[in-house]
Amino acid sequence: MKTMKKLSPMIPSTNMGMTKDFLVQSLGFSVVMDTPDYIITTIEGNDLHVVPSLSESPNEVSIYLEVYDVEEAWALYQRSHQKSDKVKPPFLQPYGMREFHVIIPYTNCLIFVGQKK
Repeated sequence: MKTMKKLSPMIPSTNMGMTKDFLVQSLGFSVVMDTPDYIITTIEGNDLHVVPSLSESPNEVSIYLEVYDVEEAWALYQRSHQKSDKVKPPFLQPYGMREFHVIIPYTNCLIFVGQKK
């Protein structure tokens, strides 16, 4: 019997609007819901929720987003006007994934974008 339908991470942000803009412009997400206290973004059936941070220093969160083409995802990020100052360009991991890493602005969330090689 299946019990899991979907996993939707929630990340706290100190500036939800800027975090939303980054997700849309830099990683290609679409906005499903946008209220002052809750934002839902989605990309190809994968949701990422943004909530207000309860402190000036949000808790650490890590998310792994597996993509079909990491170079295409990197190119989208490179073309965007919303960039993170904390980014590691694409590289090959010893466990066989090609990845880039980026901290989502106004959060303490590290997102790993990877592709099996």
